[in-house]
Amino acid sequence: MPAGKMGQPEVDQLLVKVLGTGQDGGVPHVACYCENCTHARENPAAVRRGPSLGLYDPAGGTSYVIDASPDFSEQLDMLRAVADRTAKGKRFLPDGIFLTHGHFGHYWGLGYLGKEACSPQGLPVYCTAEMAGYLRANRPFSDLVERGNISLTELTPGMPVRLSPHLAVTPLAVPHRHDATDTVGFMVEGEHKRLLYIPDMDDYTEAIVAAVTAADIALLDGCFYATEELPNRNIKEIPHPFIPYSMERLQHLSDGTAIYFTHFNHSNYLLRPDGEARKNLSAKGFRMANDGDEFIL
Repeated sequence: MPAGKMGQPEVDQLLVKVLGTGQDGGVPHVACYCENCTHARENPAAVRRGPSLGLYDPAGGTSYVIDASPDFSEQLDMLRAVADRTAKGKRFLPDGIFLTHGHFGHYWGLGYLGKEACSPQGLPVYCTAEMAGYLRANRPFSDLVERGNISLTELTPGMPVRLSPHLAVTPLAVPHRHDATDTVGFMVEGEHKRLLYIPDMDDYTEAIVAAVTAADIALLDGCFYATEELPNRNIKEIPHPFIPYSMERLQHLSDGTAIYFTHFNHSNYLLRPDGEARKNLSAKGFRMANDGDEFIL
């Protein structure tokens, strides 16, 4: 279950902070005034930022971000609130950024690292070889590489990155629309628990189900609840496992793994606080991740 919120005693174990649980465009969604988006505009507590996680290792005073969403600036504020022992003066940046793939909600926040904004030197960015090639080949992200604002480290799925004695991050290959790059999820391992983060996928593979089984906590693609959410779109062009299907697929694992859904599209029925979808989710033993949730690993 999530750890206590801010204001409680400082953590002394690896902390994962959920920085954003919306689909790439967040909630409220740009140019949309549907029921969910209108509710979020009128109720700040219902806002969901772009998809992102923050990691904080208090032993080494280090912090990391998984996915640099378009809300990167605000999300750094959220991470700094728990990791300010690593901040020096008025400047705070994570010690590295991990990227899942090349859809805009997961990497456009890198733009804040350019000379127009905070302009760091050599900030490590961890991503697959395909994602690294994409960043090197496309402006303005190629400018970040050429100017030395970021330093790319290429990941191999299945090979862990040991960041400290208390923190390892392992990329896992995930099937997802191959529009520009391949896609990975991440298994984050602390001293006591493992958290799986897969915000985007087309469907469950045996490897993904095995990873959910191995995790203590799983934050999984919950983009859509039902086909009829998007009456004007061909949902086959944007495949994601519908949440009822995911619950059926993973029901046998829900006692051993705390399973949360994230990456909610603004149309998602789960965003209706008193709706049947949310009641059904709770009755089956699954949960919604929320911006600001914290987990101790």
